Amino acid sequence: MKNSDSSTDLSYLLDMEQDSSFGRDTRIDARYFLNLVLRFRWVLITPFCLAMIVGIYLAATLPRMYRSESTILVEPQSVPDKYVHATVPIEIDARIASLAQQVLSSSNLMVLIQRFKLFSDNASEDLVIEEKVENMRSRLRVRIADEELGKGKRAGSKASAFTISYEDSDPRKAYQVVNSMATFVIDQNLKMRESSAFGTSEFLQSELTKMRARLEEVEKALEEYRRVNMGELPEQLPSNLAMLERLQQQLSQSHQSLRDEKNRLLIVENQLKSAQQSSSPSTVTGLPSADSETKTLEGLKQQLMEYQTKYTANHPDVVTLKKKIEALKKELAKGGKTPMSSIRAIEAEIVKIQAQIEHYQKRVENTPKREQELLLLKRDYDNIKNTYSSVLNRKLEADIALNMEKTQKGEQFRILDPPRMPEKPISPNLTLILMACIASGLGIGGGIVFLCEFFDNSVRRPEALQARLSLTVLVAIPAMEHMQGHRGRVLGWLNNGLSAAGPDAASPAEAPPKKASPDADKIEPDMVSLVKPDSPEMELFRLLRTRILFPQNGRRPPRTILVTSALPEEGKSFVAANLAVNIAKNVDEHVLLVDCDLRKPSIHTKFGFSRVKGLSEYLSAGLELESLLLKAEVEKLTLLPSGDPPQNPSELITSSKMEALIEELKIRYDDRYIIFDSPPSLMAPETSAIAKWADGILVVVKYGTPMNLVEELVSHLDRHKIIGAVINKINQAEFRSYSYNKYYRSGGYYRA
Repeated sequence: MKNSDSSTDLSYLLDMEQDSSFGRDTRIDARYFLNLVLRFRWVLITPFCLAMIVGIYLAATLPRMYRSESTILVEPQSVPDKYVHATVPIEIDARIASLAQQVLSSSNLMVLIQRFKLFSDNASEDLVIEEKVENMRSRLRVRIADEELGKGKRAGSKASAFTISYEDSDPRKAYQVVNSMATFVIDQNLKMRESSAFGTSEFLQSELTKMRARLEEVEKALEEYRRVNMGELPEQLPSNLAMLERLQQQLSQSHQSLRDEKNRLLIVENQLKSAQQSSSPSTVTGLPSADSETKTLEGLKQQLMEYQTKYTANHPDVVTLKKKIEALKKELAKGGKTPMSSIRAIEAEIVKIQAQIEHYQKRVENTPKREQELLLLKRDYDNIKNTYSSVLNRKLEADIALNMEKTQKGEQFRILDPPRMPEKPISPNLTLILMACIASGLGIGGGIVFLCEFFDNSVRRPEALQARLSLTVLVAIPAMEHMQGHRGRVLGWLNNGLSAAGPDAASPAEAPPKKASPDADKIEPDMVSLVKPDSPEMELFRLLRTRILFPQNGRRPPRTILVTSALPEEGKSFVAANLAVNIAKNVDEHVLLVDCDLRKPSIHTKFGFSRVKGLSEYLSAGLELESLLLKAEVEKLTLLPSGDPPQNPSELITSSKMEALIEELKIRYDDRYIIFDSPPSLMAPETSAIAKWADGILVVVKYGTPMNLVEELVSHLDRHKIIGAVINKINQAEFRSYSYNKYYRSGGYYRA
């Protein structure tokens, strides 16, 4: 049997048996929108009523307003643009916007108010001048025509137009204001164009003077640079190279001449030695000195005299000696140069040539540097010269444009449609006011509802979660605090182990079984799989167990399951504990529940255990695994608690010892399911390591969690391992309004 309260409340439970996952049935449920209207009825009614009241009031109290307007045509300049370019802004929008600001200026409006005695009625007596100006500014408008006007423009020209309009309760005053404004705009346009042209010409003249001075300065700098570095300039490189080549040739010739002179001197010295050897010892003088040539000649003459005393004049030695004397005389007769003096002169010439070569080589070496420096100066000079030429050309064009504006050959404003006296009021439009009030009342109310419901970036409906993240929602669990209501007494009896309380009490046979553990009364109330085995919430966990153990895609069910969430307090430990109990209650299944949340452990307290040692002591202190395992009330369920929170939870979970432990658990308990309760993924990095070792991942999402956080959570996980999602703490209204309860309407259908 089942208690009547539970069967009544099952009328709004999820309809999850129609499809294997949420999001497949996307038909619009009229009850959902009806629920929205009922929930936000005052949000819809209040704006509508207020809008209607405002509409009626406006229709009855708004004064009758008249509008007068004048259209002004913008004619292009008489001189074609290809001959003379105007110096005023070409865009008509910019000029009209500037004129509009002048028209709407406070000084101009104050003149109009005083001239035409505006706001002189009794209702406007208390208005200060600033309020009158703002009131008039709101009525006076200048707008550009959206399309070209057919009349009033010349063939082949593109003329634009704009309109000046003014609204007033007195039609005559409206006409007078528009007529005055049209004349004001035409006059201001002429002044603005002439002022702009004159200002442009004056500015260009000042810039031209500055550029001329800058150009002369750069020219002087360039000329001074050429003067200082004359001989090392790039254009002088060919002449320097040619001169260097000639000097090299001269140097080579001088070296050759030096060698020849030295050879000649050697020959003379050899001859002298020969002559001295053939004479008496007293005439031997050794190597020639500075005046060896003269001594040689004297020695030859003395030797000739000796030969003549011994031999005849035709003797070969006498003839040879005479020839040598004549040759030596000829050499001495050549400017008085001797072989030694020639050698000295050639050596001096070589030194001079080498100095010149070094000088020209330095010029050639400095030429690239001078070329770079000169290039920079020329570039500055060319840029300034080009800028000067450009400014000069623009100055000439500006002068021509100024003359064109002075002769009124430029763009002109002409009144196309003069203002007329209005006869029919333009406001208020009663029909428009009524429709606007109805539309605004409903639109505001509907917009508020729409923004509240459909632009809420949080998890509210399973379809949104599946459409955005492609996550299959396996089950949606209501918030425990929302399930109290008129069933509070029944849930209290179940939690406290009472057997009877009132007419709707459960029978003794249906009361939760007593645990042998002394801490049985400490089991937390959200352990519905233990304290409320016949509750609707328990039915949801049975359904979750079925969808995990028997997936529709034909894949093998995961043996190691990681249960995680994006943020704390989303109910991941609640889901992991109840899922483990439901799988363990199956006939053939054994479960090991591991609490990997070393930061904020809660699995042991849910099963009624006090502070115990567990996983942290195994990883840090090396305790035996068997001594840490706990037996829960369910026969085939074993717990591995978290233990005392350590100082380094991330390092322990991501350690190699943890990885070895998981591998050992997989091998030791290959015939059972292992469920890991991990810390929130976005708050602790160790979840990613556990996810790497798990076969499947179950994502728990709290109702109202921002969708971007869930998306970030999924991005950190392996999409292929994600089994699906569980929406936890779902709002009561979603249960009642959404189409989840087709198979749970009749009482009695909730037992497994």
